[in-house]
Amino acid sequence: MTTERGGAQRKRVRTVAAYSLLGLGLLGLIASTPFVLAALAPGHIDWGKLSDISQAYGAVSVVFSAIALAGVALSLLYQVRQTRTSNE
Repeated sequence: MTTERGGAQRKRVRTVAAYSLLGLGLLGLIASTPFVLAALAPGHIDWGKLSDISQAYGAVSVVFSAIALAGVALSLLYQVRQTRTSNE
């Protein structure tokens, strides 16, 4: 019985370690993005114009996120209604 418990505990530790390494890797990737972009971008790029374009995409993203949130809310309402019907 202790071997089963020990095996499960080792698996849990490996899972936590894997997710921690993944999180640290993603954090490093996010932190290095400005440096990578500065190294790859040509010197004549207008960063202000790129920022304006990015903000336009951000506005569109907000609209899509709102639609997705409304879809989730509607599906939850439908699920509650379906659960009530099945309980009756």
